[in-house]
Amino acid sequence: MKIKLREISFFNEFSCKINDCPYTCCRGWRIIFDEDTYQRYLAEPGKTGWWLRSSIKKINGEVYFRVSLKKCTFYEKAGTCRLQRTIGTDYMPLVCRQYPRVWQHYGPFAEEALFLSCPEVARLFLEHLDDLSYVPCVREVTYERWGTNDDEVYLYWLVELREAMIRELWDSSRSLPQILAGLMAAMREVQQSFLAGEDLKDIAELMQAHNHEDELHIPAQVTDQMLTNGFYHVRLKKVSPILYRLCRRYFACFDSLTAAQADARADGLRHALHADHPELDHVMRGYLVYGLQVSFLEVYEDYSFVKRMAYEIMHMHILELLLALHYEQKQSLTREELALLIAVYDRRGRHNGDVAAGMYEKLYPAL
Repeated sequence: MKIKLREISFFNEFSCKINDCPYTCCRGWRIIFDEDTYQRYLAEPGKTGWWLRSSIKKINGEVYFRVSLKKCTFYEKAGTCRLQRTIGTDYMPLVCRQYPRVWQHYGPFAEEALFLSCPEVARLFLEHLDDLSYVPCVREVTYERWGTNDDEVYLYWLVELREAMIRELWDSSRSLPQILAGLMAAMREVQQSFLAGEDLKDIAELMQAHNHEDELHIPAQVTDQMLTNGFYHVRLKKVSPILYRLCRRYFACFDSLTAAQADARADGLRHALHADHPELDHVMRGYLVYGLQVSFLEVYEDYSFVKRMAYEIMHMHILELLLALHYEQKQSLTREELALLIAVYDRRGRHNGDVAAGMYEKLYPAL
């Protein structure tokens, strides 16, 4: 059976900037190996094989390049990859060859998108805020199916639910905090209905039932717990200097405040940001929409509706705070700065599972 394929609207516009990239993917995280590349390194003969094997290490079943928390061992000052330049792309781990593309094969269809942790993708995202949809394409799906669920009725219901949530987020007649409160309430109802063994909800009725919720507010004290329990780390100065600067700025602004003062300070920061950059409400809505487009269908496998929505709210909330801190300090937030800050945040917040899980653990009681 031929698999239907959809790609995010700007998928084919992406082109790696290589040494012109302001935040290269060769720095700031561990580069984990796929099994096929690892076995190729083990089997490679001669000096090339010795060179490749000496560049990796294996701990607790995970294989990755040495010294790759700060930068990849093959990263060159010119911004190029010595491995790719000398012996070819085929010897790069799958994640290096694929990134920032994300492929998800659900069975009857597949979706392809791009991670915002790449500055060039973040730039394209900002250019395409009014068209963050999937469009059909004719490429062949060559990668394996994700997950084990084969309930196609449920899958297509999830796609419809995602589209309904996206329509809610674009509803400019309501404030974003009110919409988020309604979506969280809807996800709680869906979660409970699955636990009770009920039939799939009528999506239109579900959205209608929760579109008059009070606005969602995350206390500054909870924000502090999210930032200080895993997100900030002393090594952040080397791994992500931009995030390190913003976190230090956050501590300088909030450490001496009471809970009430911190709430007022955070509200003031966001108000000033949006007053001078009213277009950011549209950007934040788009950021949430894109997060749902890329990640929401993970519930096809784990049914974690509340957690999935909470993750999107969490990432938007922290990103907005970091943007506000940056703007207050620099009195500047150009399109280029915005794209870079989105990429910098996503690389730390979304692509580190332990960090994201720790942030969620602090946020969940407040929701």
